[in-house]
Amino acid sequence: MPLEGDWDKAEKALDGLGPKFMKAVRKAMLVEGQTLRGEVVKGLDSQAPAGQSFTPLSQITLAMRRFGDARNSSFKGSKALIRRADLRNGIVSVQKGDEVFVGVLRTAHSKTGESLVNIAEEHENGVGAIVVPITPKSSRYFHAALAAAGIESPKSDATGGGVAIAIIRIPARPFLGPVFEKFAKPEDVRARMYHRISNELNLGGEGGGHE
Repeated sequence: MPLEGDWDKAEKALDGLGPKFMKAVRKAMLVEGQTLRGEVVKGLDSQAPAGQSFTPLSQITLAMRRFGDARNSSFKGSKALIRRADLRNGIVSVQKGDEVFVGVLRTAHSKTGESLVNIAEEHENGVGAIVVPITPKSSRYFHAALAAAGIESPKSDATGGGVAIAIIRIPARPFLGPVFEKFAKPEDVRARMYHRISNELNLGGEGGGHE
């Protein structure tokens, strides 16, 4: 049984759909990447990525920050991970071929030359213990910061002749994982992609929106 219909109209509609479709796909991927990046940045700003609150900064850390802020105008704020905004500004969405990368590039560095990937990994997963030697200068700074905040300095067991150290622990403050878990579920990404591609090609149809 022969198929009947307006084949001339159908042929015109399909003509050139390949390039248009690929353009629509690339645009949908770009929007998806930018949307996820926006959620990561929003999480840093709110200190609660995907609604999961960061571990608060310690009183000693806040005291050190306030003391430093009073001496150096380039250091401001009391939020975790975004004191200088290096990490926040390092969150990117990069589209390459049929993939979109959202996160921190391995080539990214802070203003002081530190690897942002390493910094991101430390905060995402936490660090058990970092041993830092204490110089006389850093010791004076530390005790002055605590005194300015009205915090009693910790007692030292050093008896002289030894090397003073500080043990620093960084609690996990995941800012990527929670966002991807909530907003990058494969079925949700698929629905949003279908919706955007359909709209771009004026095909209509249902799709899932990203709130």
